[in-house]
Amino acid sequence: MIQIHERSLLPIFEQIVSQVKELIAKGALVEGDKIPSVRELSATLLVNHNTVAKAYQELERQGVILSIRGKGAYVAKAAESPGMLTERLRELKERLRLLVVEAHHLGIGESQLKAWIEEETARYGGKCMLTARNLRKTIERKPVLHHIDFSLAPGQVAGLIGRNGSGKTTLLKTLAGILTPDEGEVSCGGMPIHAHPEAKREVVFIPDSPEALYGYTAYGCADLYGMIYPRFDKTFFLEAMKRFGLPVGKNIKHFSKGMKMLLGTALGLATRAGFVLLDEPTNGIDAIAKKQMLTLLMEAAADGTALVISSHMLDELERIADMVLLLKDGTIEVHDRNGDAYPELVKVQVVFRGDAPEEWLSSPRVKVLERVGKVYTLLLGNEAGPRAFLAGAEPQASAYGELEAMEPLLLEPLPLKLEDMFEWKLGGPTNAG
Repeated sequence: MIQIHERSLLPIFEQIVSQVKELIAKGALVEGDKIPSVRELSATLLVNHNTVAKAYQELERQGVILSIRGKGAYVAKAAESPGMLTERLRELKERLRLLVVEAHHLGIGESQLKAWIEEETARYGGKCMLTARNLRKTIERKPVLHHIDFSLAPGQVAGLIGRNGSGKTTLLKTLAGILTPDEGEVSCGGMPIHAHPEAKREVVFIPDSPEALYGYTAYGCADLYGMIYPRFDKTFFLEAMKRFGLPVGKNIKHFSKGMKMLLGTALGLATRAGFVLLDEPTNGIDAIAKKQMLTLLMEAAADGTALVISSHMLDELERIADMVLLLKDGTIEVHDRNGDAYPELVKVQVVFRGDAPEEWLSSPRVKVLERVGKVYTLLLGNEAGPRAFLAGAEPQASAYGELEAMEPLLLEPLPLKLEDMFEWKLGGPTNAG
């Protein structure tokens, strides 16, 4: 019923909100109807579960749906809509007050109560972070990583992007504890993983080719992983192999590249580790298997597994990542996709009145993506931010303002994609070699 339109100017969560409300208006959904869970809709649409959750939170804030813990979300009664959330918060506060009173009667002190609350908040709020601090790594006297700083919380999906040879695989191996940084620290839940090997059980790296496992059957790989990872879920692994249509008794050396990636993903998720790092997981697999894999990844993320996915398939990351790690010149830029993902950019289609302004088009604040006849597709940006102009700033505040002042025959905004940001940030000579 709900579909994502790639060319829409609306963010994905707003598309979900709009379509649910439209289905209710048309009578396709009526009061009391159960709507798909966040996990179900995330896996069906192949979008990040946090995006779906954000849409549901907005629908609940507007009184369109009502979530009942342990049962799901339902289309709400119209009469409940205006103050429903306020009423639920009041009820929650009252329950909390009664619990505090009960604890007092049982002789439980304030410090113990605070400790319990902090413990539960950490468990639910995702304070068991994977954190990289000031990572530096040199390989064969060539600096590959420097000043790497970011954190990843449970359930987050981070897309790792960069040019060929930029150091993505080196970063993943360093995060997993396979490579040791020259400086800096990787910690999981506050425990440095290079100093505490047991912490590595919470961080699993899935390479693009598992040469180390050649000689094993898929079933043998499961036995090996079961000895390393105490929470390894063999039932989940076998179900995933069946889902992918992969043989468990065949030596994986004879698997195709795509089959090896599917096997690696199934093994990594079956460890039930908190953080799974995947290097080009959809490379070499067919369209059907790719959809199955992405569905499996979205289900895992909705269940709380954090993912770092290195990929050149930017259209896939566009939908599933709620955080982008852009690796350039050995450093990381973190882009949070839950808000305005690319505030410094705007994309337009334009037809100039008369001759095109070549000097303006060659300025560092303008990038020509495509020209078909007189129609230009442009990326615009500057330090002030073109979105500021769209919100009412002075025309000279942005390249967009300068463009509008030229009074072109056509000026049409286009939806920004991750590929556009990649082109803007990383366009130019390759970093390979």
